[in-house]
Amino acid sequence: MSERTNFAVLFDRYAQIISFAANNKRRIGSKDVSNLLDVSQRSAQRYLIQLEQQGYLVSDGAHPIGYTPSVKAKKIFMVTA
Repeated sequence: MSERTNFAVLFDRYAQIISFAANNKRRIGSKDVSNLLDVSQRSAQRYLIQLEQQGYLVSDGAHPIGYTPSVKAKKIFMVTA
């Protein structure tokens, strides 16, 4: 896979995760993302951690860990609540 194709695939996956989180009324986890993107649960965990590190998701610290959209993510997807 070329670097350009890889970027496009990752961008699409990240956008889907942020949109899913922003439009969901509950916390999301790696199982949700694994099902959404049809990827392994470990890949889903990596995506969630990376999005948290970039400020798009906020983890709740529970076990298993859950994520909610950050203010930054809500602004991008125009979510008011």
